[in-house]
Amino acid sequence: MSGQPFELKHKIVRAGAGAGKTTQLTQNIYDVVTNFYKHNQRWPRIVVTTFTRKATQELKERLIVKACNEQDDSFLKYIDAGSDIHISTIHGVLNLFLRNYGHIVGWDNSFQIIGTREAVHLAKSVVKELDQQPEWDWWVENFTYNDLLNLLLSYYENVCTQPKMTPANEQVLNQLIKDHNLKQQAELHLLADFIGTHFTNEKWLQFAQALEQTPAENIGEYLRSIGGKPRKTKDVDPEADLFVKNQLDQVKKNLERAGLDKSTSQSKAQLFSQFKTIADIFVQKFLDKKKILSKLEMKDLELVAKHIIDNEPSLATAFADEWDYWLIDEYQDTSPLQEELLKALIHHQPHYVVGDPQQSIYLFRGARSEVFLKKEQELEKHRQELFVNYRSYPDLLEFINDIFSGYKQTFLTMVASDRYGHSEGDRVVAKFYKGQENKFVCDEIIRLLEQGTSP
Repeated sequence: MSGQPFELKHKIVRAGAGAGKTTQLTQNIYDVVTNFYKHNQRWPRIVVTTFTRKATQELKERLIVKACNEQDDSFLKYIDAGSDIHISTIHGVLNLFLRNYGHIVGWDNSFQIIGTREAVHLAKSVVKELDQQPEWDWWVENFTYNDLLNLLLSYYENVCTQPKMTPANEQVLNQLIKDHNLKQQAELHLLADFIGTHFTNEKWLQFAQALEQTPAENIGEYLRSIGGKPRKTKDVDPEADLFVKNQLDQVKKNLERAGLDKSTSQSKAQLFSQFKTIADIFVQKFLDKKKILSKLEMKDLELVAKHIIDNEPSLATAFADEWDYWLIDEYQDTSPLQEELLKALIHHQPHYVVGDPQQSIYLFRGARSEVFLKKEQELEKHRQELFVNYRSYPDLLEFINDIFSGYKQTFLTMVASDRYGHSEGDRVVAKFYKGQENKFVCDEIIRLLEQGTSP
């Protein structure tokens, strides 16, 4: 048996909520490790990535419990030693890569991970070195030191996750202006409909007609030209009056906050381009200083790893050759940059990917559920679905499946397990109120506003 190699294969698993994803991942690791050892008489070198440190710890605990349940002392020692299995977040993997290969391109492999406070201190020293140069004069004169520093740090943070980003040009700005104005126009048209169904006063109906005629451009000027809403009278519902006022105020705030105007889009595009020039210099100097001091922030790992892989792709291949198998959990929360890095570090090695685009919630951190869908297409012949939900009542699943059935590409219809059986009577899953929908919605909005909820 040992003479016949054990074949590790690519696989992608789409696991819906409550489908036992972590249980299967644990079982898969156990099966791969034990079968590989039986056929090769050595332990496999495995990388397992999860999205959070908490998930990493949970997986380690489950693997230890698995070893105990199987009474497999050798597997327990394998997990406990950790020399042949690396379980961490993707940043833990990048940390390992940089410590193993960063010295080849000038990074000290004993670099220190620093916190935000120390990083800001370093950034300040970089700005002080640069702000004496002529191209910085306008920025130093028109921004406070702290505002300029925060702008540069914000730019740097975005570069760490989106190295290829470019400033918005005039055409892009004009499209943003158009989209934003259309959204505000639509809000005012909806408000006009609301007034038409809740007010009978002639002045209010005329005001609704004026809102209905709101143009797609120069909305702020148009609202000023038609004046404010009519005064509150005895025949007007005070709650409806307050709702209209709040909605109008919100639209005006949206227009003011956006600061978008076609008349200034060209000058703003030029300003963005000029800022990118000084910001790129800051980014490079900031990284250079960190390199000299052997200090990195956690968010630097992706950017530095990309620079190394772009300039020395053979280092990523060498790292990939150290491992026999990769398992990537929560793949739906992977960003395009992380996908690019993983692809380089895994190279041609077999890998197991698990995730669920329906549970992608980290868009604000750069995650894109499309990354998982793209991977599904790539590994179409090695695709598996876990669609039996062991967590929820059948009635609830039926309701959820019915609500989201229109999203065929991303929504995986879940099937109930027999864990809870089937209810003999009706179980309340959701409540719907027929009639007076608009009034109900308005009352709820007003209640939330009075409680201090942000619009």
